[in-house]
Amino acid sequence: MGMKGYGLVWGLGLLGLVVVGCWYWVTNRVEPEGLIEVGDNLEIGEEVLERFKGMSELSDTAEKIELRPVKGESGFGVATREVVGGQFFHTVMADLPELGDDEFYEGWLVDEMRKVSMGKLVKEKGGWLLEFVGDEGLVEYDLVVITLEVRDDKSLEKEVLRGTFK
Repeated sequence: MGMKGYGLVWGLGLLGLVVVGCWYWVTNRVEPEGLIEVGDNLEIGEEVLERFKGMSELSDTAEKIELRPVKGESGFGVATREVVGGQFFHTVMADLPELGDDEFYEGWLVDEMRKVSMGKLVKEKGGWLLEFVGDEGLVEYDLVVITLEVRDDKSLEKEVLRGTFK
């Protein structure tokens, strides 16, 4: 067998390995179950609301969403928003891990082009709390993001929770 024969044998062998590998990948692939899309916040479970009972007053008329962990993070929370008398009221209550030295949690409202810091979350009995009052124009921001920060520089660092108002 000449040099071309060996090349043909190696080529067919390699092609066979690729075909077997593709077949194995397709037949043994596991589809992830229960993926949570940001915006799937149609209803907040009673157990989530119960977790934060007494931490802050939740208005019956305020919009409420559940904040869910981003990939690789843990925790959960509830965010509310409401416009009353021309003022925007925004509350975040979250169950998040303890912080290291010089770390803090910060709340953000985000749209396609802009981000606005709502301030630092403070440790309260039962979790982390953020209460913000501002201009009613902030109701246009639908995405709520909670970040883990090490620098107070008004830039989003590590996202830990998020949720979207509909």
